[in-house]
Amino acid sequence: AQGLHLPPARAAMTRVVLFNAPPGSGKTVAAGFLAASFVDAEHVPLKGPLLVDVCREYNVDAAALDALCRDRQAKEEPCAALGGMSPRQAMTRVYERSVAAGGGRDCFARKLCERIGHRALLVACDCGFVEELRPFVDQVGADSVLLVQIRRDGCTFTGDPRNWINDAPCRTISLDNNDKSLAEFLTLVAARVALVFPDLERLA
Repeated sequence: AQGLHLPPARAAMTRVVLFNAPPGSGKTVAAGFLAASFVDAEHVPLKGPLLVDVCREYNVDAAALDALCRDRQAKEEPCAALGGMSPRQAMTRVYERSVAAGGGRDCFARKLCERIGHRALLVACDCGFVEELRPFVDQVGADSVLLVQIRRDGCTFTGDPRNWINDAPCRTISLDNNDKSLAEFLTLVAARVALVFPDLERLA
């Protein structure tokens, strides 16, 4: 892959922010806001390659599946096009099979690493396994990777194969998303990331 063969100096210029939080905590909107707040930043969900694999297996439209996955209610409802499974169940099934086939829990993270060196900041909103951190740490170093964990009352990983990541091999911060407006929360996220990576340029 092209990104894996970039000069070390260029790859080292990339900062990586990965969100680790349960559904409903605000991680997806935070990731999108973060990518829109800094120069040369990109939001590239870890599940992107997984969506491609699910579409291929069930012969479904990528845009339609992505829309279902962005709808919290629809993501949990049975879908005839997915054999009666919900989008979350279908994604979990394809993911676990990829892992069992030898791809490893870092299989989709390794694909995303191809973007390293092409942007100043990469943001992914759906990290749930410590194995997904290691390809990024190996590429750019622990000091250039930030894991952002978001705590919000009532939001858990129940029914989700992902979970909280403990003992992450990189920088980690924990943010509270209770008793804040959306604007206050997003401002907090961007401010904390800017403190960790002061070399990133903020958009006006």
